[in-house]
Amino acid sequence: MESGMAFSVSDPAQVHVAADEKDFVTKALEYIVARAETSVEEHGVFIWALSGGTTPAPVYARLQNVPSFPWEQTVFLWTDERCVPPEHPDSNYGMALRFMPNLQRGKVLRIEGEYPAKQAAERYHEVLNSAIPQEHGLPVIDLVLLGVGEDGHTASLFPGTEYLASTGKNTLVHTAGTQHARVSLSLPVINNAETCVFLATGPAKEDIVREILLQRADVPARHVRPKNGTLVWIVKEMDPLGEQ
Repeated sequence: MESGMAFSVSDPAQVHVAADEKDFVTKALEYIVARAETSVEEHGVFIWALSGGTTPAPVYARLQNVPSFPWEQTVFLWTDERCVPPEHPDSNYGMALRFMPNLQRGKVLRIEGEYPAKQAAERYHEVLNSAIPQEHGLPVIDLVLLGVGEDGHTASLFPGTEYLASTGKNTLVHTAGTQHARVSLSLPVINNAETCVFLATGPAKEDIVREILLQRADVPARHVRPKNGTLVWIVKEMDPLGEQ
């Protein structure tokens, strides 16, 4: 497969294959900045839900040095958070702030992980209801940035949990099988977004990405399909449709 090409699969997704780390970060930045500019032009604000983990860190670091990015017009949300204080090394908010301190120039609506999970989820639910425009009874986010685990989880929606039964909820709590309890955006909120962008790197995730794109794996990431928006995958160090 030619590196850098985009192609269609049975799921209506745009898939972009990066040639290397620099190309991966460039492709992600181009998409994020373009979506930000369009959102600000259309309705004066860019509402962006950030992903945690290590994959987006170099993207955040490079974006920090993009002067044209509309920092003051951006509302920063988070797809999920561990129930730890913001200064904890496992905090998704803390990670984003370390690599992208310019986010403080925008409006930061973080998940308050220092609270117990149920309370943090309730507080974030209220924030999303009061501070974010609504459609179909759910907040509308311009761009939701997502990662994917080797088990097919995304945000903190894990296989074997009741993530599909979350209709009408903004947030979910996950407590089993992880070091910290977590609060996550629900699947209906993710699928109410204008754009969802997955970032995935490394051969270890190649098989699960392929199974998701070909709709052969019943895992949470497969169920991310924006109802009226765009689904994008940006991948590196894998050939996601090389063996069908």
